[in-house]
Amino acid sequence: MSLRRVLFPFCLGISLVCLAGGYGMTAQWLGAGAVLLPILALLFSKKLAAAWLPPTCLVSLVCLAAAGLLEGAPTFLMILGATAALASWDLMNLDRSMAGSASSETVRRFEKRHALSLAIALGLGLLMATSGKLFSLQIPFALLILLVLFDLFSLDRVSRYLGNRNARG
Repeated sequence: MSLRRVLFPFCLGISLVCLAGGYGMTAQWLGAGAVLLPILALLFSKKLAAAWLPPTCLVSLVCLAAAGLLEGAPTFLMILGATAALASWDLMNLDRSMAGSASSETVRRFEKRHALSLAIALGLGLLMATSGKLFSLQIPFALLILLVLFDLFSLDRVSRYLGNRNARG
């Protein structure tokens, strides 16, 4: 069994436990039940073969995490649940893109590399999100806008550099 097919239900289960548990801790039983719908839709999305279903489920799970935060659910559970939902969505897209490929050593290495980069990206994002919850900085709004613009500019430069580098080599 491939790595992506093992990690997908694992991440989906983490998302279910965290989001439903967060709603359960605040006695929002309707919210806890609502989490189950997109999770089940993601589990059976292969059989439904609707291209719009996985992104819709991801957006609904992230919105449920945000609503849970507004209802007073534990922040770490909601962030972890949304992160696990993002990981399962990414693994589902990887599985769909590699559906016709035969299982070879190259495919296994690619899966391992993809899983490692996914874990690093989500782990760093989770670390930044929780550290942002722990430390509160008083930044003026104008400075915040300048930092966002600088970040967008930097990301644009990096993506153009990588695009030119891939086109050359």
